[in-house]
Order: sequence, then structure tokens, then C-alpha cells
Amino acid sequence: MSQFETRPEPIRIELMGERFSLKGTEDKEAALAAADRLNQEIESIDRRYPGLTPKQTALLAAFNLTDELLRTQKEYRELTGLLDRD
Repeated sequence: MSQFETRPEPIRIELMGERFSLKGTEDKEAALAAADRLNQEIESIDRRYPGLTPKQTALLAAFNLTDELLRTQKEYRELTGLLDRD
């Protein structure tokens, strides 16, 4: 990096009350949307299962979002497969 290039500002997010500063993430809007989606999932789990520890809540949120991602990817593959047949 030359002396005239500037590094992008870190993106600041908050998850479960913890603040994070993300570096190396070029798409700020996507990072903020991801943090918002994760916080929504955490809040939903907190409402449904108030007795869980923060770690259990975070792990369940990660599992739920990963499951959602995998189902969406499968659906995408199936739909693109249908388009390829036409």
C-alpha cells in the first residue's frame, strides 16, 4: 500500500451487546444487514427460550441461520436445474 492510499474505515457492529470493529469487509451494507439479521434471530430465540445462556442462544442462532442458508442454497440449485432443462 502506498503512502497515498487510505484503508477503509472499519465497520462497527453490535451483537448481543458486544461491539465489534470489522476490518477487511468491503461491503458495509451487507455487513450491517448480516449483523441485523443475526440480532433478529438472537432476539427471537431469547423470546422463545428465555432460560438459555448467551452461548446457547448464539449457537442456536448460528444453527438456525446455517440451516436457512443451506435450504436456500438447495432451493436455488433446484430452481437453476429446472431452468437448465428448458
